[in-house]
Amino acid sequence: MRPHRSIGRRTPAVVYQELPKAEPTISENGKTWRTRHDKVGASGVITYRYAGELKHLGIGREHKSKQVRILASGPETIIIDRTSGEILAEHTINPDKNYQRKTRG
Repeated sequence: MRPHRSIGRRTPAVVYQELPKAEPTISENGKTWRTRHDKVGASGVITYRYAGELKHLGIGREHKSKQVRILASGPETIIIDRTSGEILAEHTINPDKNYQRKTRG
């Protein structure tokens, strides 16, 4: 096997592992937001997994079948319309309840 001369005699795998990895850049007051895409159901609700359990987030029947983007940081979620960018709802998830009412929107 010939040595790897072009990258300091290191294998490509070693060089790749040393590269800085991409991280989320959206943060507000130290929060890191995760994103997810979903579609609002016919009853105006989306299903979201939180702490290993399925929770139902109320969005509103007027938004049924809309494509949405979910931003989540801990128990807080923001639901955004993917086409217009409008904030449809915000939630603070209560782990003791299955259905989550919107706190704003």
